[in-house]
Amino acid sequence: MKRFWHKERNINYLIGSIVGLCGLAWFVNGVSPESIVMQVAFYAILGIVTFSLGIYIFTSIKEAFLVSIGSVICLFLRSLNLRHPIYVILLVAVLCSINVYYNKRD
Repeated sequence: MKRFWHKERNINYLIGSIVGLCGLAWFVNGVSPESIVMQVAFYAILGIVTFSLGIYIFTSIKEAFLVSIGSVICLFLRSLNLRHPIYVILLVAVLCSINVYYNKRD
């Protein structure tokens, strides 16, 4: 049985995610979110950063993609003032069912 931390990890994904987090912090502090283009850019940067961090942590593109999509959708729902906890629970349930579906298919 392989342990979690014994998998081969590419350090470039960690470096990219740290640089992306710095860029995301600059973007949040420096740019006003009044236009739709800036909001799309924020969610795109957030998706890329969480995807690269997810690839480093999970070493699986499928799981990194699910984490990335989940975090972007969660923050998008919060920006639409849909803050009830049931939305997060339903989102986690959908992402878990998609993960189980693809694991059973493989």
